[in-house]
Amino acid sequence: MSEVDRDSGIVQSTVGLLYPFIAVFSVYLMLNHTTPGGGFQGGSMFAALFIIRVLGLSVGELKVEALYRLEKLLVVFLALIPIIVLFSGLMPRTPLLISWYLKSVEILIGVNVSIGLTIVVFRFVFYTQED
Repeated sequence: MSEVDRDSGIVQSTVGLLYPFIAVFSVYLMLNHTTPGGGFQGGSMFAALFIIRVLGLSVGELKVEALYRLEKLLVVFLALIPIIVLFSGLMPRTPLLISWYLKSVEILIGVNVSIGLTIVVFRFVFYTQED
């Protein structure tokens, strides 16, 4: 998209209208999806939110390398949480703690997927070499 298309009133009003609905729906998917996959689905919706915002509006340059480092850190953190919980004897025994643990892991997975998909799309869009 050219800079003129990004500054279009139609694009800005459409993105502005859809932005809160996509954000609420992605958070809903991460928090209320009780079967495996809620974090992935919510994260992919959140990635769509970032992609629409950057491609549809003039928001400046996205720091892909910083997102890449943050995603690596989240992967390490996501791998350490179950290990710490299992080997420290802190395994949740009540249904409330189990629910809280699963929701927090789903949120971390959602954030990780969101950052990962955003990086993939922006690598394809902005870093392709034309022949």
